[in-house]
Amino acid sequence: MEATTLNELIRFNLEGTYGETPAAPDMEGLILKNGPALNLAKTSYESQDVGQAERMQSHNIETGRRWTGELVADFTMSLFELFRIQVLRGVLVEASETGSTLSGLMDLDSTTDKIEFSETADFDLFKGAKLLKIENSANAENNNTFRVVSVGSNFLQLEDGALASDDDSTTTAAISISANYIRNGNEDAPGVHIERGFTDIGKYESFIGGILNSLAITIPAETEITMTASYIGQNVITGNASVAGTVTPAAGETPISAATVPGQIYANGVKIADLSSLDFTIGNNLRDKPVIGSSFGLRRGDGYTDITGSLEAYTGDNDLFDNYLAHGDLSLEIPIPGTDGRQAMVYLPRIKQNDNNKGAPSANSDVMQSVSWKAFRPADKDFTVQIDII
Repeated sequence: MEATTLNELIRFNLEGTYGETPAAPDMEGLILKNGPALNLAKTSYESQDVGQAERMQSHNIETGRRWTGELVADFTMSLFELFRIQVLRGVLVEASETGSTLSGLMDLDSTTDKIEFSETADFDLFKGAKLLKIENSANAENNNTFRVVSVGSNFLQLEDGALASDDDSTTTAAISISANYIRNGNEDAPGVHIERGFTDIGKYESFIGGILNSLAITIPAETEITMTASYIGQNVITGNASVAGTVTPAAGETPISAATVPGQIYANGVKIADLSSLDFTIGNNLRDKPVIGSSFGLRRGDGYTDITGSLEAYTGDNDLFDNYLAHGDLSLEIPIPGTDGRQAMVYLPRIKQNDNNKGAPSANSDVMQSVSWKAFRPADKDFTVQIDII
């Protein structure tokens, strides 16, 4: 019998100690678009054997090893939530309060769509969020999740109509707000152990010491959103049985269509383009750290967090091209509604266009702008990307 993808299992767990997988770990299943590209690469030395008259080399010794892997999956919120923590390496911020438990007053104003706080401590809990979940309010659209447009001295400005008929009253005490976001940072990412099992032939492979090097998101019109997670790892161990203790099956979420994503490009908060496609990659520029005494070296070294991407925009005006000519800044917000009721927002507060090529591919077609871009840290912020999931 030969192994087939119908009987290929992919599971993972986070390592407590980098490069070490405990006995019988609790593992989670993954559902991928295709079989994962997990490969072990080795370096070796071949002896030169000068003076061998028979013209043959005698020795080949291993000098180093590492594995690389790509997991390609349909976008689901559960999987995106897992990947965002591994790739961004920041501190996860979670906040949830009700009006009755806040230390001060929370004032909802439906006329201005503002949430005002009387206490700095309460305001500080939520002022960094790009998405807020507001439960028990009058407006239940978008699963009670709304975009924060701007932040004032003690208030959050929401998108138009977010608060509907909500106003400061006795009902405010029952209203709860929550936020959940992470930014790129310098925290140590946990090592990842990925197990690949071929159940039809009873063989298993453990890829240990994995670090997420990059995460690529592709959002083309009229099709599904996909994610590609690229890992660099330490070593591979094989066996005739799974090392897993308990296994949590992969969440059976419906993949997300690009048709549900209201991608927006903002210049100074004003929408300036409609998109036909968008893709971006968050990369960590990991590097090998060889060390005497080991063939697979130390934990991978970190580089810059690079965020690059491209987009195709319809040409309704010249605003996007004028921004390119002026070498101006753009902010990019990518809201992604999940099929599990949650919402995500990828927020890039400052991007620069590397190029902007305008043209029509053929007769009877639209004039499109093909743009490549890169994210940079704004002067007033300490991050280049933030991802909210709520």
